[in-house]
Amino acid sequence: MSLNGSHPIIVLNVTGLSLPIYLYIDNNGDIYVSDKGNHSVFVFRSHSTNSSRVAGTGVQGSTNETLDGPYGIYVNNVGTIYIADRYNHRIMKWLAGESSGVCVAGNGTAGNSLMQLQSPTDIIVDENEYMYISESLSARVTRWAPNSNCGTCIAGCSGKSGSAPSQLCEPHSLAFDSKGSLYVSEYENHRVQKFQLLNSPIPYNQPKIVYNITWDQCGITFANKCILPTMPHGIFIDSNDTIYIANYEKDRILILPKEGNILERKLIVKLFRYTSLFVTLNGDIYFESGNAPGRIEKFKSNSTNSEFVTKFSGNCYGLFVDIRNTLYCSIPLEHRVVKVLLDRDINTTITTAGTEFQGPEPYQLDVPWGIFVDINFNLYVADASNHRIQLFRPGELNGTTVAGNNIPNNLTLHRPTDVILDTDSYLYIADNDNHRIIRVGNDTFQCLVGCTGKSGSASNELNKTYGLRFDSSGNLYVVDEYNSRIQKFSVSHNSCGKSPYKTIKLQQLRYQLLNAQQLSRLLNPQQLSQPLNPQPPSQPLYPQQLFQPLSSQQSYQPLNPQQRSQPLNSQAVFQPLNLQQLIYLKLQSTVSVIKHR
Repeated sequence: MSLNGSHPIIVLNVTGLSLPIYLYIDNNGDIYVSDKGNHSVFVFRSHSTNSSRVAGTGVQGSTNETLDGPYGIYVNNVGTIYIADRYNHRIMKWLAGESSGVCVAGNGTAGNSLMQLQSPTDIIVDENEYMYISESLSARVTRWAPNSNCGTCIAGCSGKSGSAPSQLCEPHSLAFDSKGSLYVSEYENHRVQKFQLLNSPIPYNQPKIVYNITWDQCGITFANKCILPTMPHGIFIDSNDTIYIANYEKDRILILPKEGNILERKLIVKLFRYTSLFVTLNGDIYFESGNAPGRIEKFKSNSTNSEFVTKFSGNCYGLFVDIRNTLYCSIPLEHRVVKVLLDRDINTTITTAGTEFQGPEPYQLDVPWGIFVDINFNLYVADASNHRIQLFRPGELNGTTVAGNNIPNNLTLHRPTDVILDTDSYLYIADNDNHRIIRVGNDTFQCLVGCTGKSGSASNELNKTYGLRFDSSGNLYVVDEYNSRIQKFSVSHNSCGKSPYKTIKLQQLRYQLLNAQQLSRLLNPQQLSQPLNPQPPSQPLYPQQLFQPLSSQQSYQPLNPQQRSQPLNSQAVFQPLNLQQLIYLKLQSTVSVIKHR
């Protein structure tokens, strides 16, 4: 029996049904019907008007083979049937082709405790096998995790029925929209209630960014090869703006504040060269160990010893943990993204995108790299060798190209390796071989930083943009792989390209100051005892070695220790000083700084 909304048909051969209550249509067009009178579930296969019994015996009962007044039903993509066995106060799970089921929610006795169900009327199961159950006589909706012996109330949790917005009265049917909002039909209240999904707390930053905002075109070097490996990869910034960096060459994970001038913690562990980092709300740090391909470990919050989590079949170049505690791993050499449910069997791996065969089709990937999962469980994949960003919606194996390959507006990507989203679901893409960061949204795209059209090591250039993260203010941190640095691009309407002043390095400035005739007359031998490099340095200094410059428009007051320790870009812009300013600057700060270098 097929369905076509514009050409309805009447099914004649249904004389065997007694009290059909609910129906469910699967992806194959098969129609499942719960028959309360026959205590069974029947299926009408596509293009057929004949039914067959798939659950129950036709006799009322409470054994694993029988049902008592089945109501709502749900069928997953492999034919497993979940049944709200109403008068047995339980949910039964019936595998395809089996003659008996197993109870997966409720203990078979009516009650209001969270270990019990009372007259369940409908059931929905998500892709992670969490069950959402309406209970008519308990006037509530509960959610049950897989293999759990109790549920959690998510709607109608006042403990009694009623007509208030927070109450339910004989809820019967459930439905979700694409945003995760829950709709509940109420028999006695003659209404449908909508319960919106609250913003779930997330451990990373997704700032609200006005679309016409800009970022400084010249980045500040937040970290360089003094603490980074030759080619940095893994970085994570949590919602407190704590920054985590993977240094695989020295076998350590570094934890720094956003100022970058103090090392808060250092975790010693062998790391996979391309490991991603992910930090959960409770402070657990997930990474791939360098001891075996695909071996995922974690540091629990404030622990110095890592522990085993799970093992995938290949190296993970991208790691992500969603709000339901599902761990995702992109495996480039297998051309797929897989996941495990951390609250369940960590040894069961589920392929959620791609196949083991590379290709350009919507269901295929070719060297998937960075991944991102939003709060609606949409999976975004940086499909590197297909030069595109693919979106896989929950339960769908065919992806949609949302960036690259002329989408949108002729956008061309070249080996993208990372993708993140802001609050409004605009995409931010590390366009690796184009050495730039791209934003995509509203059917258009913009180059944000690294927009010179070539690679380079200047502060407005990048060389292989590997990854990117936001801090809570919307500043972008970019892993500049071939320059062995992490660049910070601050939210600003200014552009360093418009500055009329020459950009020089701080030690070069010190060299010029100490050799200026005016300044040298003021220095005594003791102050000159610090040895100086006879030539200006060719390499920039690390931020901790820098002090804060004074603008010509500022009043020249002595710098306090906190101001002296403030990190500054090694490419900082200095305004020209006149003689009086130069002497005052020397007396108040320069000598003190030189003395301690």
